[in-house]
Amino acid sequence: MKNKVKIRIILLLVFGLVLAFVGCRSGNEGKIVFSSRSESKTNTSYLYSMNLDGSNLKRLTYWYHPMPYHNIWSADGKILACVEYFEDTQEGWLSVVDTDTGTHRKLLDITDLNVESIALSPSGKTIVLSMDSTRVTRIETPKGSTVHVEIIKEFDMDLFTVNVKTGEMKRLTDTRDVMEKWPSYSPDGRQIAFVGRIDTETMKNVPRHVFIMDSDGNNRRLLAHHTEGQFVFNPDFRWSPDGSRIAYHLYNNSLSDNDHYTDVFMIDVKQGILTNLTNSTYAIEAEPSWSPDNRKIAFGSGSRQITIIDLEDGIVSSVNMTGSSPSWTPDGKGFIFTNSRNVFELMAVDATGSNLRTVARTGNIRISQPFWLAD
Repeated sequence: MKNKVKIRIILLLVFGLVLAFVGCRSGNEGKIVFSSRSESKTNTSYLYSMNLDGSNLKRLTYWYHPMPYHNIWSADGKILACVEYFEDTQEGWLSVVDTDTGTHRKLLDITDLNVESIALSPSGKTIVLSMDSTRVTRIETPKGSTVHVEIIKEFDMDLFTVNVKTGEMKRLTDTRDVMEKWPSYSPDGRQIAFVGRIDTETMKNVPRHVFIMDSDGNNRRLLAHHTEGQFVFNPDFRWSPDGSRIAYHLYNNSLSDNDHYTDVFMIDVKQGILTNLTNSTYAIEAEPSWSPDNRKIAFGSGSRQITIIDLEDGIVSSVNMTGSSPSWTPDGKGFIFTNSRNVFELMAVDATGSNLRTVARTGNIRISQPFWLAD
């Protein structure tokens, strides 16, 4: 009799776990990807992928911190674009990775090129990269029996595209007036947003404005002009799923006297209206994530909490647990995030802030900036 009771209890427990697992996966297919800081290489992280339950953990490639990495995946999550440097040969390559097999394919030798950042089109067919295109001019002026030689360098960054199938590179922009960095494709792949610095600015070394253009380089326009004290570094543009708005974090010295504080801003792509969603004087708000219905934005706040803003009714809520880097589930019913008190643990919570639970533990691999790639 006791054995039968034990068997029934075990079966109930197993059945309950299966129900919980299926309930978590319902309407949510795909994989989870995240970065993990390297303990041996400076400014370098490794990129990993795993199943929704934490199984099939794979290291895909390594990544350099200054580059945003949310826009280097194809929409189906099957292709990853990356910059690889090989210590044995001292070579640098623009490569793509098959995330299912882990196979790397070299596209373009960039050993002698200064690549600032890259982005992959949603189709996985084209990579846009920001690259040094400094112009060098030699001026020779006769002075008596000698010739005075002056070398003038005009430092510039332009955008180029690389065909993923052929590896062919083409110049996309050639603009001396704007230094272009940190490109990001719209969800439909028809537009590219990027940060540009205009040469006439007071702050010469800080890109400050957001531009947008067609993916073929035409119809470029200034989308958002930041005021004095607002500047952008590594913005990691997050397009809304319908492509109508862009969310990103911005260093906002106009509200405080410390350049380490950031706010989350939103741009209306059609009208060019820039909105500060957080307006926090002494806090770091960053890493915004859109809900699939375009209605809500979740982001990490200065107290290491997850905050949710409903853009329709203005209601602000938070998760009662320290966490960072939220990413919505494809069905919009909740999101995943890193447990700030245990960086080896991936958490999930419903959009209401309830039903807090552990999704996966990764042993000794730190979890940073996780996000959900839907099939």
